[in-house]
Amino acid sequence: MYVLDFSTPSWLISYYHTISGISIILNTLGIYILLFQCQKLGSFRYWLLAYQTSCLLTDLLVTLFMQPVPLFPLISGYTVGLWFTWFGDQPIYSIVIDADLVIVQFFTLIMLFVKKHRAIALIAEGLITPRIVDIILFSVFVLVAIVVDYAILSYKLSGSDQGDFIQQTVPEYINDFKTLPNFVIFAAETVQMKYSVTGVSLSAPIVTILVTALAIDIFRMMNVLKQKVSSATTRKHSEAIKCLSVQLGTSVLSLAPAVLLAISFAMKSVHTQTMSEMSIAWFATHSSLNMVFLLIFFPPFKSFLKKKYQT
Repeated sequence: MYVLDFSTPSWLISYYHTISGISIILNTLGIYILLFQCQKLGSFRYWLLAYQTSCLLTDLLVTLFMQPVPLFPLISGYTVGLWFTWFGDQPIYSIVIDADLVIVQFFTLIMLFVKKHRAIALIAEGLITPRIVDIILFSVFVLVAIVVDYAILSYKLSGSDQGDFIQQTVPEYINDFKTLPNFVIFAAETVQMKYSVTGVSLSAPIVTILVTALAIDIFRMMNVLKQKVSSATTRKHSEAIKCLSVQLGTSVLSLAPAVLLAISFAMKSVHTQTMSEMSIAWFATHSSLNMVFLLIFFPPFKSFLKKKYQT
């Protein structure tokens, strides 16, 4: 038996409004610093810029344009953001775009590590990843995006199927669904859906392991690098590595709520809806938290703040 709460969580909507403003300010500051204050990072900063921009776009989509309200433990929900209030957009299209932006984030994060690993390996005479790896990674992520988009669009129930599903699964909530401004329901019990959820759940740890392995090898090569290049070059690479460490740490933190939600969903907990709301709020905090850590630990960002504070 499903227990659903159809009241709009005012705390979540207020949080969306608050964190969207914070995200715009912090991420715009980060983009500005990367463009005009980090020339020493060379072409590497453009990958950082791509990552920062994708984070900002994801935050804006979730907290401003979508503002999703989940109806778990059904794989269902509705939106109250600007795309619906202004354009009457249905949630499914926003979900597809959001999924693609998250995939772009993971791709740029991996490429950041690959590029920095290659640059250090060339000097430290370590294992150099061939250029073909870039093409393979790009192809894999394009394929993943296509598969994810296809899965989202395929597992969405049509209008008539949604009505039948509600009638058969949660008939006591028929009138509640009729009061919603919009909603989407996905077929949760199909074998294909379970395979897709499993695949996505496994891909995140695989990506994390890959990036962690690159990071460990980068730190190993840094000890060799110190003996071969000037202190200025070593400092440049060291600063970039600090930045990547922050990006990796906050990305892992952003995955934690999804793991907790999956466990709650599998156990069919009565608190799944509340946990899903908290998970979305946690995920929406990712890029703002990332920027705070960069301002604290990433030397170019720290220097910018120090100069502004002293003036």
